[in-house]
Amino acid sequence: MSSSFGDWDDWLRRTDGDAFEKRLGNETAKGLERLGIFAVGLIRRSIRSGDYAPNAALTIALKGSSRPLVDQGTLIKSVTYDVTSENGQIVLYVGADRTTRWKGQLYNLVKILHDGATIRVTPAMLAAVMAKLRSKRGRGSAPANRGSSAGGFWHIPPRPFIAGPIESAAFSARFDQEMEAALGRALRA
Repeated sequence: MSSSFGDWDDWLRRTDGDAFEKRLGNETAKGLERLGIFAVGLIRRSIRSGDYAPNAALTIALKGSSRPLVDQGTLIKSVTYDVTSENGQIVLYVGADRTTRWKGQLYNLVKILHDGATIRVTPAMLAAVMAKLRSKRGRGSAPANRGSSAGGFWHIPPRPFIAGPIESAAFSARFDQEMEAALGRALRA
């Protein structure tokens, strides 16, 4: 039987049963792999060249640079993706993993840098920062302006380097493109 949509029997064969579902799952996973690589590139570009709140004077003194989010490249290198299967669904995770431990407590640095935070400065924290500054400056003293540490707090402004790229039109268009291509490949097989 033929129609304006092509051979109906061929359509049923290609879309019926477990074989089609398996092809579609495999092609979707491949598309999400490509989308993950694309997303990592978007996020890394966002970290390198995003228009974010400027660094505080203390941060500039510690880093020796005024570029927000960029120091030794560890944040950029930590951006990654993973395609996995959970409860029968194929899932793409994109993000970064940078943590630090202070006084036995684990802190998610990516969340702090991305969402912003207000941190109460303890005497031990201040001493550690001032020691680092002195070592960077040789024997010199710490700068008089300690950045945004008014009232014993350091304020870290939000810098949405992951959400911005993932919510962008470029990512959305690429997602649509990859999923449409995955469906097309599964139907043609």
